[in-house]
Amino acid sequence: MSEDHPTDPDADGSTPLLVYTFREQAQLGLVWYTSITDFVSTHSHETFLNSWEAARTVNRKLSFYNNVKITFESEPFLSLERNLAKRLAQIRSASHPLNIERGRFEKFRRGGFSMERERLCPSCNTNNLEVLESMKELPHFNPIIEDETHFLLDCPLYGDLRSRLLQESFPKLTVVRLRGLFKPSQSNTTGTADPFHRTAIFVDKALSKRLEFIKVQGR
Repeated sequence: MSEDHPTDPDADGSTPLLVYTFREQAQLGLVWYTSITDFVSTHSHETFLNSWEAARTVNRKLSFYNNVKITFESEPFLSLERNLAKRLAQIRSASHPLNIERGRFEKFRRGGFSMERERLCPSCNTNNLEVLESMKELPHFNPIIEDETHFLLDCPLYGDLRSRLLQESFPKLTVVRLRGLFKPSQSNTTGTADPFHRTAIFVDKALSKRLEFIKVQGR
C-alpha cells in the first residue's frame, strides 16, 4: 500500500473500487458528496418511519400500543430500573399475562363465547360457566374484557393502587389521557416522581395483586 495514499485499495484487490472512490470523495469534502449522503440518510430514515407506521397500525394486537405510541422516539421510561422498565414495556407491547392476550393464544374461534370467556376480567366477571352461559342469552350481555385500558383505568381490584399512584398525577383518568401515563411530567417542580415512574410502580404492584387474587379464586 502506498504511503502517499493510505486509502488505496488493498494490495490483493479485496477493497472494492467503489468503496475506495467514496472514501476519496469524503476526504475531498466536495459539496455533491455531502448532499448525496444527506439525501441517502434522510431517505432511509423516512423509508423506515413509513414502514414502521404501516406495520404497527395494521397489527390488531398492537391496538393499545398504537394508542400510547404515536411517534418513533426513545421512551423516557427506559431509564427506570430494569424491573419497572420491563413492566411498562410488557403492558405497552401486549407481552403481559392479562386475559386479552391469554385468550388470543388459546386459538378459540373468533367471536365464540369460549374465546370471550378466556378474555374476561377475573375480578369483574363471575367464574361460574353456567351463569355466564345463561347471561349470554340476555339482549344486552356485555362481559368486561380484561384488556390494558380496563386494567389501567377501570378495574376496581386495583382501585386503591390507582388512587395512590396514578390519580395524584391525573385526577381524572380517561382513555384520552393514556399517553400521559407513559410520559415525563411537563412541569415537575415539586420533586415528585414522573407519571411514567408512577405508572410502572402501579403496573408492577397491580400484576402482583392480580396473581394473588387468581390464586385465591383458584382460577
